[in-house]
Amino acid sequence: MRTATCLLMLLGLAPRLQAREARDPFEWLDRMNRASAVMLLEEDIIEPKQAATIAAAIEKLHAESREPNFRRSGLYVSIEPRLLEIGGPDVSRLHTGRSTIDTGRTNLRLQQRDLILNSYQELLEARATLLRFDEAHAQAIVPAYTLGVQAQPTSLGHYIAGYLSVFERHATLLADTYLNINQSPLGAAALGTSSYLINRQRLADLLGFEAPIRNSFDAVQLATLEASMRITGATSAMAMTTSELMSDLEDQYRMTHPWLTLPRELTVGSSIMPQKLNPTMINETRAQASTVLGRSVSYMFGAHKASAGDTDLMFSGPNEALTDTAAMMRSVARIFSVLQFDEPRALDEVLSDYAVATELANALQRLADVPFRDAHHVAAAVVQFGRDRKLRPTEIAFGDFKRIYADAAAKYHLPRLRAAFNEAEFKRVLRPENMVMSSRGYGGPQPAEVAAMLRELALQLETDRGWLREKNEQLAAADARLDAAFSKL
Repeated sequence: MRTATCLLMLLGLAPRLQAREARDPFEWLDRMNRASAVMLLEEDIIEPKQAATIAAAIEKLHAESREPNFRRSGLYVSIEPRLLEIGGPDVSRLHTGRSTIDTGRTNLRLQQRDLILNSYQELLEARATLLRFDEAHAQAIVPAYTLGVQAQPTSLGHYIAGYLSVFERHATLLADTYLNINQSPLGAAALGTSSYLINRQRLADLLGFEAPIRNSFDAVQLATLEASMRITGATSAMAMTTSELMSDLEDQYRMTHPWLTLPRELTVGSSIMPQKLNPTMINETRAQASTVLGRSVSYMFGAHKASAGDTDLMFSGPNEALTDTAAMMRSVARIFSVLQFDEPRALDEVLSDYAVATELANALQRLADVPFRDAHHVAAAVVQFGRDRKLRPTEIAFGDFKRIYADAAAKYHLPRLRAAFNEAEFKRVLRPENMVMSSRGYGGPQPAEVAAMLRELALQLETDRGWLREKNEQLAAADARLDAAFSKL
């Protein structure tokens, strides 16, 4: 565990990456206008004097946009009249080789690109918080459930690492979605480009896109729906996992003595029941997950009726789903930064039931050569005996076990109990920590496997931090390139 601890110490010291400045549709239209002006001059589609006039009008309009009553539209047709008032008819050359369709689709992607990176960052922070919580309690024994019923003992480290593995895959899904979104439709015009030789690659570079979408029909008629469905798929997956995790925490509050709780100051009391403390933050986080799913599903149903290129494909649902996803992940991080774990209570819950019965059957097969199904019959008889007498597994006497085995042997024609399965062995296999420690399978709850998983999760988290840092730096560099090129106009 020492390596994992060192890695997590580093994670705890890692500074939160600076979020990119939020830009509304008007700001992104302004950036597109600047990129178009630069490209049109470089391709000799406009003359230097015309470029200077266009640049001056763009700058003047941007200055006006800071005024309180300015209408900040992301549609070029809404701002073009004012641009023409400022600079005259030559300013209309700015729109050469463009249309409302490709500028609108590009604007949407520019917004979504930043929203994806923001959600990605909040997911990283949530993963880091879960890792710190997990490392602090990695070897603690807790009950694990299937179908809502206690099934086997496991370690808290194994349990949380499972959720971390899923969140890690969600990060991969978001990163893949970003790469799909970060392709430029600009210059595709309405669907078939234009007779002007528009340098779409240069436009993409100036705006920080990886490349133009190759097929211009795809770029403005098809790709928006496909990209938005990727977004809603990613946000839905994150919401489902978050909902599962919050459901587990909500289940704790249905118990008289939970072992995972929020500090008292982060709960809300009842107005009529003095004893009642509501896990409001957990409930609200699960509600946030429902909101994300609602946004995503609503977009899917709304968009499925749209034909290729329909403006209905530009519903704000995916953007809102990304915004809500970021807020949801912030809530997860906050919960696990203060979540309290009662280790003795968790172990007591395991000891209060027969979650070790599987290991009893395994030991009978391994040490007494009892066939698999017959061993399970014996274990089931031991469980029934104990439950009928309200005994815990550790309270069953070895003499009682031998009588149970003898009855089963007569019924199922089993061999005599071997000496290898003695009283010490019987007592050992009924201890939950034995079942966890002696697990041998790849990815199991045994300490060595949990430690390895924590190391891998911590290393991947650092890799993902590097990916986000790289993408932010690429976009910052593109901003600088555009500003430098535009200033020369």
